[in-house]
Amino acid sequence: MTKDTTLPAPPADSAPSAHEGGGNGLLWVLVAVAVLFAFLRPRAPMDWLGLVDWQTVGALAGLLAITQGVEKSGMLQSAAQRLLARTTDLRQLALLLVATAAVLSALVTNDVSLFLLVPLTRVLATQAHLPLARLVVLEALAVNAGSALTPIGNPQNLYLWHRTGESFGGFMLMMAPTVLVMLFWLFVAVWLLVPRTAVALKPAAEAAPVQPRLLALSGVLFVGFVV
Repeated sequence: MTKDTTLPAPPADSAPSAHEGGGNGLLWVLVAVAVLFAFLRPRAPMDWLGLVDWQTVGALAGLLAITQGVEKSGMLQSAAQRLLARTTDLRQLALLLVATAAVLSALVTNDVSLFLLVPLTRVLATQAHLPLARLVVLEALAVNAGSALTPIGNPQNLYLWHRTGESFGGFMLMMAPTVLVMLFWLFVAVWLLVPRTAVALKPAAEAAPVQPRLLALSGVLFVGFVV
């Protein structure tokens, strides 16, 4: 039996938290740039408001609100416990999450797939020592690869599908070789970056109360939001 020489991934706890300012660096840079342009190219206040894509901001706010509803329902915690109980090692867990992200993105678009999987991954990281940032990055790469397969995987594909005049199946056949290459290298990255070590569970925390009604409401709102 060959020894796995892959370096162990750092625990999720080693990443800087938002309270330490590690996640807000880009925000402050953009604020500074905005202030600079405010002096270099003065505009009326209403013109500044017009530069914001409020439709996109509203869409993101709606998805975040629905995602919070799913998280607060307690169902993700239950699903994470079952997933960890059936997973033998960290690499297997990463491969499962990445494969799920790729398949989902081909059906419900890449951004929606992330809004479904990232909260689950965060809950998993609260129950076990996981390289959270690394898993989220791999999931982001997976949804970009998987969404390229179908016309409904992302808005760009929808536009290209209409322009080419191909059938739904014809478009998938056209994109399949490129998608297979991307997925191959993605799974190579998972194999190299995620060690085949046992998942170390954290001390069991108090179980969150399960609220099926909140989950059902979030699900209905989510379907309506996607439509």
